[in-house]
Amino acid sequence: MIAAKKAAEEALAKGLTGVHVKVRAAGGVKSKSPGPGAQPAIKFFVKGFGSRRTPN
Repeated sequence: MIAAKKAAEEALAKGLTGVHVKVRAAGGVKSKSPGPGAQPAIKFFVKGFGSRRTPN
C-alpha cells in the first residue's frame, strides 16, 4: 500500500490526471490469477488519483 501511495503521488507530481490499470499474473504453468494483494493495491493506487469510478 505504501508503494501504491508513493507511485500515485509521484504520478500526480508529474502531471498525470488518470490511469488505466491492466493486471496480469504469472501465467504459463503458474497461477493465472493475480495474488491476494492485487485488488486492494489497485484500489488504493486509483484512489490516490481521486477517481470517480473503480470497476470490480
